[in-house]
Amino acid sequence: MNIYPYNMYLLYIACLITVICMIYFAIKVSSLKKQLEKTKTSVTPIQQRLQYITIANQVMQEERQRKKENQNKLLKFLFPIITSIILTYRSDDSLHGIKGYVGAGQRVFKQQRELSILKRQLSK
Repeated sequence: MNIYPYNMYLLYIACLITVICMIYFAIKVSSLKKQLEKTKTSVTPIQQRLQYITIANQVMQEERQRKKENQNKLLKFLFPIITSIILTYRSDDSLHGIKGYVGAGQRVFKQQRELSILKRQLSK
């Protein structure tokens, strides 16, 4: 069985199918390229917004950090005063309730004023 003339036809058909597939692939690639360019132009405003959001987020984090630092400074400043008020309240049996805490606070601030006045006088 000799199929020699048909081998050439099969080769021509295979080449034709290959060329058709290459043309189809080129058309799809070009349409994909156009779509990518369209999406690239639509993505750039989103990227700019995202950059703005990240910058705003960094600023907010820095602001939170500053607030935490200020709170820590305030806590370090107020903690000894509060502990001295509580200790004064606990040591005096005549102090009761919220008014007792107010009285203890007045005593503590009065003592601190007297100490600061003494320190000034001694440092002169």
